[in-house]
Amino acid sequence: MNIKDIDKLPSVLPIEEVNLYMGQLLDVINSDSSINSLDAAVSISDLISFQGYNKEGLSFEISMKILNWIKRNYDSSNLELTDYCLSNLANLTCKEAIDYLKHILASASTEWERKEISQALDEIIKR
Repeated sequence: MNIKDIDKLPSVLPIEEVNLYMGQLLDVINSDSSINSLDAAVSISDLISFQGYNKEGLSFEISMKILNWIKRNYDSSNLELTDYCLSNLANLTCKEAIDYLKHILASASTEWERKEISQALDEIIKR
């Protein structure tokens, strides 16, 4: 399996399959140092979209794996990466994602970043 295998999946999957594939994707991303952070963040985002309008959301375990990856790779100086990381965080259902967003909001260095972080927080809280 590699990061490009996501393109071969159907457009909507049951949440159990999204969780399974996300776990596999994160294993690949975490074990292959040749995958750059932006490509990884885009792939995570793409796979999150396969859950469609599922109210259940990703499992706590998978949400935490995504959150931990974002914590290791978040780089506010890379606007595209920041945008994908914040979008991915907005799709998590764990309290820890809210806590992390509040943490990075407190240290955000630009108005753009503060606005984007606030929007991600609003998305989670709305659910």
